[in-house]
Amino acid sequence: MDSLPREIQTINQATEDSLYEAILVLLSTFSFTDGDIDQSEENFAKVASLRPRIERLVAESGYSDAIAFYRDRLARVQRKIDEIVGTSDIPDETMTPLREGADAAETSALETLNGAMGDAVSDIVNTIVFMMLAGSSRAALEDAIEQSVKGTASKLGVISANLNTKFDVVFSAMVRSYAMYLYLAKGFNKFRYNGGLIVDSRPFCIERNENIYEYNEIAEWADLPDWRGRMPGTNKQTIFFYLGGYRCRHWLVPVIEES
Repeated sequence: MDSLPREIQTINQATEDSLYEAILVLLSTFSFTDGDIDQSEENFAKVASLRPRIERLVAESGYSDAIAFYRDRLARVQRKIDEIVGTSDIPDETMTPLREGADAAETSALETLNGAMGDAVSDIVNTIVFMMLAGSSRAALEDAIEQSVKGTASKLGVISANLNTKFDVVFSAMVRSYAMYLYLAKGFNKFRYNGGLIVDSRPFCIERNENIYEYNEIAEWADLPDWRGRMPGTNKQTIFFYLGGYRCRHWLVPVIEES
């Protein structure tokens, strides 16, 4: 949680607290015998209608405030890009595809953030279904829901986990697009694939790490066969923003050519 902005920590915690309490009220409509959840037709019928009910609870929990926070951050980056575009001398043959790529990345970013709610709902519903099929006690069910929704000392709650993971992906792409506009406006054409390697680095990134490439060479990567982690929508316009793909840690750093 410490890596998250303080504002979003506050929003997410309030959202998860509210959601947890609302789900407990929902669970109170299920029947229990001797403290264990009944595997009755009535309870299974309620399970079948869980998803739309959980979706409503998530929507009413303050989730929209978290989405608004992230959308505002994306809008700030877009405004920076617009400022550069309005004052740069980037050639049209470079500007047009770059702009198309940035627009595609922004559209994908907003779709990804909006889709985070569906993933959060699925996590919650799956937890409830699993605990019910296991014939768990009410105390164990409530504990599992609390860990899923609110998280633990070592694990983010479902709202924070889904939103933060997805925002990490989309915000990196948007910041890379801002950086690329800036680099091209300054006349850079060569870039180092920078970011280092970790244990599970992809072969795509291992092959390119610390190597130097020209702008047109980077665009050609989009024509390569699919690689592990490749982002949907990766093409010659968006490759500069997505690079190695999902949660890629790398950046294109401009190289100053010696005269």
